[in-house]
Amino acid sequence: MNLQKIFSRLILFFAFITNAQEKKLKELRDNYCDTNCEFYHENLKLLDSLLNTPPPPPDPSKPSDTLVPFFKIPLEERKKLFPFSKYDSVYVVTPKYYADKEPRNYLKPKFHDSKKLVIKEQMNKISDILFNYYLIKYDNVTIINYKKTLRGRIENTYPKIILLFVKNGKPKDYIAFPSQIFRRTSFSNKELEGLDLCAEKEKLIMEMFGANLEEPQEELTPRDEDGILNDAYKEN
Repeated sequence: MNLQKIFSRLILFFAFITNAQEKKLKELRDNYCDTNCEFYHENLKLLDSLLNTPPPPPDPSKPSDTLVPFFKIPLEERKKLFPFSKYDSVYVVTPKYYADKEPRNYLKPKFHDSKKLVIKEQMNKISDILFNYYLIKYDNVTIINYKKTLRGRIENTYPKIILLFVKNGKPKDYIAFPSQIFRRTSFSNKELEGLDLCAEKEKLIMEMFGANLEEPQEELTPRDEDGILNDAYKEN
């Protein structure tokens, strides 16, 4: 079998796995929406109906997006979902600053200032935020305001924290927060979709690890160049 066929089969395999995660998460949410089921399904129908429509003009009378603890998926079920089912451990890293532009490979130790093992209670809370919290939306507009905290310094466009995902003692993947507008992750788009991640969830996770999220200024953080690191930096 030639390399092209092997590569094609691997792509199909990983697509199947990530699609399976989305399906499994939907099933779990359907089963554990408790008293919120009717509202949840109505909200999903609304969002589906807006998929192919242009974003509406701003409407101050509309309710704002709200992240709430919504589902009651048990811990044992959450542990079976990606990424918790795939990796042995996770480390939280505070970044060391280098002037290179995105995409940066945050697996490299040169970007690591300090590193701590994420303990079991923290892992459980991350899975709770990812899978039990729900962003209630009433339109198809996404507003992400990552603001400057220190004017004119490299910290302005750097992540606050990096989560390193380790398998067999080796860092395999990462996601650096904030990630939503910067694409600072080695996870594929499909893997990210299976996490149901959003800026509001990122903020909760950063706060959990004590990241300084003070926003004393009104300027928006200038965007780094778009980029995403995937298989090129993953070991076989």
